[in-house]
Amino acid sequence: MGAISCDSNFIDVLEFVDLELSNAIQLKEKEFTRLLEEREIINRVTELAAEISNDYKDSQPLVLPVLNGSFIFAADLIRRLTVEPKVSFVKHSSYNGG
Repeated sequence: MGAISCDSNFIDVLEFVDLELSNAIQLKEKEFTRLLEEREIINRVTELAAEISNDYKDSQPLVLPVLNGSFIFAADLIRRLTVEPKVSFVKHSSYNGG
């Protein structure tokens, strides 16, 4: 079990499974190259939340994630904020048709 802390008011505890991960990820017939490790992403999201919390400590920021692609990132970020944001979602499609 590991812990991340962005300040004294916030501690996020995560469970980790030790697996050797290669840089190649196979998903069905497609292969992807890992650019960032999960730990790097978690650390950066935590840093962003601390910056936003500091910048908006005297106000209530509006978080406006674009669905569907950003909902996991937005949830991770919002959970780490030490200010209470207003949250609304917008949906956008980059293509037309069925």
